[in-house]
Amino acid sequence: MKNSTQVGGGGGGGGGGGRRARLAGGRRLIPIVSLLFLSHAAIQAQTIKPYLQSPTQHSVWVSWRTAAETESTVRWGSSPDALTQTASGSYHTFAANYLWHSVKIAGLEPNTAYYYRAVSGADSSAVFRFRTYQNPATANGHIRVLIVGDTQHPTTAQRTFQAAREKLIEKYGPNLEDEVQLILKQGDNVDAGVLSQYISMHFDPLSNLSGNIPTMTVLGNHEYYQNSDLSFYFPHFEFDDPDLQYNGLAGTNGEHYYAFRAGPVLFCMLNSNEWWSSQTQWLGNVVSAANADPTVKWIFGTAHHPLRCENWVSDGSAYIRDQIIPVLRASEKTAMYTSGHSHMYARGSNRDSSVWEVISGGGGLIQNWNQNPEQNYPDVQRSFDVWTYQIMDIDLEAETMDVECYSIGNNDYVLDNVLIDRFHRYFGKKGPAQACGAAPCRYPADFALYF
Repeated sequence: MKNSTQVGGGGGGGGGGGRRARLAGGRRLIPIVSLLFLSHAAIQAQTIKPYLQSPTQHSVWVSWRTAAETESTVRWGSSPDALTQTASGSYHTFAANYLWHSVKIAGLEPNTAYYYRAVSGADSSAVFRFRTYQNPATANGHIRVLIVGDTQHPTTAQRTFQAAREKLIEKYGPNLEDEVQLILKQGDNVDAGVLSQYISMHFDPLSNLSGNIPTMTVLGNHEYYQNSDLSFYFPHFEFDDPDLQYNGLAGTNGEHYYAFRAGPVLFCMLNSNEWWSSQTQWLGNVVSAANADPTVKWIFGTAHHPLRCENWVSDGSAYIRDQIIPVLRASEKTAMYTSGHSHMYARGSNRDSSVWEVISGGGGLIQNWNQNPEQNYPDVQRSFDVWTYQIMDIDLEAETMDVECYSIGNNDYVLDNVLIDRFHRYFGKKGPAQACGAAPCRYPADFALYF
């Protein structure tokens, strides 16, 4: 394994659905046994699996775990056969047999491919490849993002990310790091905030992509369970890097919320579990700065909780609905708010706003229809109770956004990684003065939204 090379990433179908698909079936909860400490042999038997995070145009963080080795080194270069540069970092001891290593590779050129290998003593990873982000002022081409939430079961999380990898390769080819810039996680990466579940539900399922494509995440409510001080969450991540923060705008609550950019696209990452006025004010400052920044073309808000949910009404967050969404909608640059929490997929757009609102919580256990208090919201166009992931594609030259939702089914039936929804948005174009005239309005499933 130490001399192998892993560069990039290896099918699916299509389909559609009705406005409010009731994909019926009983909710089967598979019990999960969570252990605080893993056996030394179990971790030692695993190859180092790098996890990229906190990317910029000049840097990226590489993280991984070991059972005992304390060396934190990354060897990197412009060729897989010439890893002539070395970066060193540090490790955090979560447990006697759980050491988490973090190394920052800095001084990189924008939009450039690099190769690297993570090294801890006698152990090392395969050689992986990543690409830095583009300069926001000169960025072109596409910004593509894989969106997944609530991966609270190891088997379904593994299946979801395997399906996503297969679909991405089918669409873009094997060198995914050249085509996909980000994996966006919507929180509830674990069912309880214990070490074994960070491995089985987040890092291991992601390992088929995380060595090539960086992942960024937000806090869900389940990260607090059995770990209320989040001491197992924050040391895994590097969200307080000053090079990552947009415009130097760090909040007063540490890594609970932050903003970063991928080229001209700005992502505002929020903690919807904490209804802090300081967080709302910080978001207002970020949005105001982005409005005045010509290199920011689009803004995306991300938090764990949705503003509304049709198949479990209590999942909707008043804090998100009444405080966060108005701040995001105040900018015409805001394109979408994405969330998880509800274990399903839903999307819509408020009639008074061009901002899309998406629930992407179908990465783990399923929240079926007919089991909880429900409500039909006119601003929601799709609701599906299946395992899903989304691929978002922003075309920088055409100024369009396409979002596709794929599914592998649910507990009651299997779908073969099929397309179940898509929507499209134009940026910077005016809609017709009179949308429908005298005739009644009829919109197809993949209608376009203008502003």
